[in-house]
Order: sequence, then C-alpha cells, then structure tokens
Amino acid sequence: MVSLEMLREAIDQAKSGWRGCNWHTDFGPRSIDLRGLKSWQAILASKATRGDESKRWHEAAQWLAEVERAANQAADIAEKAFSAAESRDFAAAIRMLGDASSLELKFVGSGEYERARQLCERMTTDQTICS
Repeated sequence: MVSLEMLREAIDQAKSGWRGCNWHTDFGPRSIDLRGLKSWQAILASKATRGDESKRWHEAAQWLAEVERAANQAADIAEKAFSAAESRDFAAAIRMLGDASSLELKFVGSGEYERARQLCERMTTDQTICS
C-alpha cells in the first residue's frame, strides 16, 4: 500500500535532488563543467573575464537560470500535486506530477518526479489508501 507519507517523501526527495545543475556538463565550445554552479556565479565569472570567455560564461549563466527556473517550477507543481492527492484528486495529482517529470527529464533525466507520479498512480489502484 502506498501512503500519502510515502508520496510526500518521494516529492521531497525529487525537490531536494534537483535545484539546479547537479550533473557534469561539457557546456559550449569551452566544455565548461557547470555542475554545482548557480546562475549568479556564472554571471560573476562573465564579469571577471573578457572576450569569448566572458561570452561563454554569460551563455552558461542564461542556461543555468533556465535549469533553476525549471527546477523551481517542477517543485511548485509537485506541491500542488500533493495537495490534490491529499484531497483525493489523484487524476489531477498524477497529471501534475507528469508535468513535473517532463520538466525534470528535459534537463536531468533522473526521474525522481516520475517515481513520485508512479507512486501516486499506485495510490489509485490500492484497495485501501492510507493517510
């Protein structure tokens, strides 16, 4: 049986696991590894450098900002999905977790939001739903 507590844990794990770029990258022609960097840090690097290097850091900052926005959006969607699950609107919760999963897969590919979606789906098929 899947409980709301299990769904909460899965959502929390997905949110904590993806807040930004937490994987190795070979970004751009300079093959910059952006793992663990925030967009504001890349902006500082763009200001501290000149020419092509500055341009590449500026591009990296834009991409990192996009990753951070998507991670925040996925987290917000997942919170709404949990509220829907608490209200026993599992169809909406599954749909929203699918949206969060799509955002995650665009960048990360780890599938933690997909795991939460699958748990929520199992909640609808369990004969008894625990709280």
